[in-house]
Amino acid sequence: MSADPERIAPVKSVPTSGLALCGSLMLCAAVLLGAACAEQHDPATAPGAALAQAGDLPTDGDPGWTAPPLGLASPRTSHPSLDDRTMVSLRVFDADGQLVGPVSLPRLELSDDEWRERLTEEQFRILRSSGTERPFCGALLDNKVEGVYTCAGCGLPLFSSASKFQSGTGWPSFFQPIAAENVSERDDTSYGMLRKEINCARCDGHLGHVFDDGPRPTGLRFCLNSESLAFTPLTAAASLSDPDLAAAQAAAQAGGTGRAATGGDAT
Repeated sequence: MSADPERIAPVKSVPTSGLALCGSLMLCAAVLLGAACAEQHDPATAPGAALAQAGDLPTDGDPGWTAPPLGLASPRTSHPSLDDRTMVSLRVFDADGQLVGPVSLPRLELSDDEWRERLTEEQFRILRSSGTERPFCGALLDNKVEGVYTCAGCGLPLFSSASKFQSGTGWPSFFQPIAAENVSERDDTSYGMLRKEINCARCDGHLGHVFDDGPRPTGLRFCLNSESLAFTPLTAAASLSDPDLAAAQAAAQAGGTGRAATGGDAT
């Protein structure tokens, strides 16, 4: 319940020394919080700093954060063929940097040990264990470069900079995904609350939660962890060409099943 300002008795006499002490304490607290975040997120030494300098990408994220290679592909050597894997309908980028689909592509299913080899410790904690990074410390929170936000676990396109907005919550926020097929939702009843958890539709990696307090036109706020994401500038969108799409198209041209081409521009 919010307090009624008209019923709050004004403080009529506060010693100047008391105000100064209070202000000093508040300033010290803010400095300590900022220093704690800065100490763990030094732009000059954090992995990914070189990428940030090349692509104007902020580097004030977790020191364990590192962007995967652009267009990160699912492993080709330790998994069955396309036809033998569990398939899911997704929209992905082609070699021309155009979003195509939906197309039927294989899920990325790895063991915990394989995920640990693929991800940093902090990425594993968030993507595979539904963790949450500290607010206002994420590497992509203040990123204003035009581009595409992909899953840090499998490279699936998830959000566009065109739908990013400042929510004031301390986490990167978007009002819609780049494609509805690429983000899955499920009920989250942890901490005695009912929330909508959002996950990558290809690898089931935890991204964050979606709330109904966002801006127009959707009224939604997709609240994400920077550690769950990788960023690619719009000028390099072609580098996100999905290798499984190319393999499926090649198989179709060679007289294969063509199972991965189900419609849209991907045929």
